[in-house]
Amino acid sequence: TGCSFAELTQQKSEDVTMLEDTEAAHQEALKDELKTATPLTQEQIDAVNDAFVCDRTDDDETLGHFAVNGFFLSTYDDVRDLNLERFLAYFGECGEEDISEEEFAQLKDKWADFKAERLEDFPLPIHRYPASAVEAVLQRFAGIGLADLKDIREPFSGYTYLESTDAFYNTTSDYAPGYFICTGGEVNLEEEYARLYGSTAGLFSGEAVLKLVKNGENWYIHSFTIESPEAEPAVVEDPIP
Repeated sequence: TGCSFAELTQQKSEDVTMLEDTEAAHQEALKDELKTATPLTQEQIDAVNDAFVCDRTDDDETLGHFAVNGFFLSTYDDVRDLNLERFLAYFGECGEEDISEEEFAQLKDKWADFKAERLEDFPLPIHRYPASAVEAVLQRFAGIGLADLKDIREPFSGYTYLESTDAFYNTTSDYAPGYFICTGGEVNLEEEYARLYGSTAGLFSGEAVLKLVKNGENWYIHSFTIESPEAEPAVVEDPIP
């Protein structure tokens, strides 16, 4: 299960902040387990998975770990190039939000394919994600902000945003959040990066590679790529005599 909208945004979107102790706990989990050995031990692998698990419902009430799933819904060599629309697809398991008629009047023109003139006629739940919540998740896990994203700098990248509410919106009819399950990896302390290998969502074929980089005392997501499996050598049959 994911987090509630209240857990994700701490009730008021404009009041969303990252609690220092929550951030510190996340970073300590990574620092403690990525500082000592190459390759990773099973204990370190388990700790890394705990740091990036996306279905936690513990005392992390500010942002919740659920939003981290968005980092695993697109591939990128630099986290600034992640697909923002996909990143927001399952940003929070929020159900239908209290969208106003004023908001819907602006949204329906952006979602003309649904051909709904009234909010009550819209066929899917609408989710609202305050920009402050998105900013905080990017900062927490990747050490960047919205202004750093390529999709924000481009005129149009598929996501839906209303300036009047300073929030992102989407509709989700299915349920397929991203995930990364680490099965191994290595740490280069001299160059201050960790390369983690594992499995991810079924829409990708191959082995997932999550690279973390160290900035000061903290570890952040840098890239998420897929290494295609090597092709099996072709079987050459003997010619029929």
